Amino acid sequence: MGVINLRKKDEMGFSQFLSEAHEHLNFGKALALSIPLNQSVKLSLSQVKALIEANQDVKESALRKIKPKLTLQGQRFNFNALMKGFGLLKFKAAFPAMEHWRLGAAATLSDSYSPVLNCLAPRQSSDAIEAGDRILMGKITYRALDKYQKIAENAARGKFPCNDPVAMGG
Repeated sequence: MGVINLRKKDEMGFSQFLSEAHEHLNFGKALALSIPLNQSVKLSLSQVKALIEANQDVKESALRKIKPKLTLQGQRFNFNALMKGFGLLKFKAAFPAMEHWRLGAAATLSDSYSPVLNCLAPRQSSDAIEAGDRILMGKITYRALDKYQKIAENAARGKFPCNDPVAMGG
């Protein structure tokens, strides 16, 4: 073996190789080493082994398979809908005696009815259209309260998101 004479172009390529992280398509990460030639072979090999072990990714087979404490029950769920529903539950907890249509309007549960209904309006509706909107918003809110109470209760029991009926009692 002899000393390799590098041209300026090769030096630039090698310098660039050292300054960037590289991954080989078939082998993954690569590590460039410089080994001092004036030390013993045994010491050099132990240092190379230590470097390889320090930079090697943990093998997946070596990892213990840890079962999560909770798993998602459904394949998909709408985050924004869940947040609206849990916001509705917070309003219900804060104002348990409030009418359902007011709760739904305050929680902006419906994109079509919430903007037109004022949750602070007097009890007497101003016209028949508003009265109809309040009735529909009350129905929407009642169903959403039922659904999200079931989701919250099932989540407390380790099933999320799941709105299956919950057996109360023993």
